[in-house]
Amino acid sequence: MDKILNGSEDTGISFWSMFLKKVLSKSGQNSGRIWSIQMKSNKILYFHIFYKFRLIQLDAKYVKNLDGLSSNKKILLDIDPIYLYRGRFVFDEDGKKLGKISRLEQLGFYNDFDAILVKKKFYLPGKRFDKKQIKVFQKNIILKSGDASWT
Repeated sequence: MDKILNGSEDTGISFWSMFLKKVLSKSGQNSGRIWSIQMKSNKILYFHIFYKFRLIQLDAKYVKNLDGLSSNKKILLDIDPIYLYRGRFVFDEDGKKLGKISRLEQLGFYNDFDAILVKKKFYLPGKRFDKKQIKVFQKNIILKSGDASWT
C-alpha cells in the first residue's frame, strides 16, 4: 500500500498525483476530476469521475493518455462522455422545445445509454424516451415524429 500512496518513478505512480486531476473530453470540454480508481492486480478497470456533485464510473478504455496520470498533464478522453448531455434541450421534429434532459439511463460504466428522462420543470414529472425514439443526439436532441407527445 505504501508503494501506491508514496510512489516514485522506480516504484510506480503515486495515488496523490492522480487524485482530483482534471479530465477533458474529446471536444475539450471539462469532464470532471478523478476521484478514485478501481484496479485489479496491476490493471486499471475504471475511474470514478467527480462531475457536478456526482460520481460517475468511466471505463479505463476511454482514456487516451494513461501516461498523463503520473505527470502534471490533464487526462484526455477518446470520447465525449454521455453524462455531459445532462441539462441539454430536447426538441420534437417540429422544433417545439419539450424540456431538458434530467437523467440518462446509462448501460453499466460504458459510454452508452438506454433512455433519457426529459422534464419541462425540475418539479414536474418527466417523460422517458428510449434510444430508438431519438433522431439526432448532438448538441441538442431531436426526437422522431410521433414520439414526442406528453400524453
